[in-house]
Amino acid sequence: MPNCKEIYHYLLKPEYFEQLQELMREQNIYESLNVREAFLKEEDFPYILFRIETEQVFAAQMVGMMLKIDSLLPEYTDDYYLPAIAMACDYDPEIMELINLENSVAHELIHIQDILSLIDKYPSYVTRVEKYGMNMVERLEDLKESIDLEVFKIFYLEPQALESDYDKGEKSIRTQLLGKILEYECRTKKEYIEMQLSDYLGNLSEIYKDKFPEEAKMIKKHTNASAVKYGKDVFGRTPLKRLRKLRKAYPSKMLLGLGIRQK
Repeated sequence: MPNCKEIYHYLLKPEYFEQLQELMREQNIYESLNVREAFLKEEDFPYILFRIETEQVFAAQMVGMMLKIDSLLPEYTDDYYLPAIAMACDYDPEIMELINLENSVAHELIHIQDILSLIDKYPSYVTRVEKYGMNMVERLEDLKESIDLEVFKIFYLEPQALESDYDKGEKSIRTQLLGKILEYECRTKKEYIEMQLSDYLGNLSEIYKDKFPEEAKMIKKHTNASAVKYGKDVFGRTPLKRLRKLRKAYPSKMLLGLGIRQK
């Protein structure tokens, strides 16, 4: 039986793309993701690019699909985790000025390669995503396991992709305040990676608070525990202490961008 990465390359052969698209339509992938167009990008590492209708603001993001592929690969009867890259159909002009689409795709391609390697190493990962992924979890008793999975994903996938971003010239941290886009340009790669990961962890907590509004203390507790568990390579021996320091300095750094973008 071929491994996950080998199946990925098999499915993304040009001669199978039309059939693969039909499978995704039949299995409601296009509907659930609001896909308007799909393209096969035949580069050094091939990938599927979706153009989707969305109100979310992002340059590009990796999306994972559970897909039955036995009509293309009869010996594979389990659901297959197929990653792809999604981009919005349209971007706000002000946001578009800040986006480097080529770098954003390169970032997500690193994620795709890393997630395929992870699944080949730990096949049970897919089962955990199906049960505990943040978009799937509904039961309070699964909250701890779900947060742990999502924090693990942040630290497993993001540091090397953010390092690539920085090397390609992506050095700015951005946020919105009072309708203005604030931008702070990091001085070092370490600062850029740390600030971005701090943002990701904060955003993750807010997503869980929206799902479980009465459980803010529990969400903070589990997020902190998982940050300690997985974050030492980035934040050092005491990740929570480092995160507190980063978050304390964050407002003053971002306020440098009030009115104009500071460099």
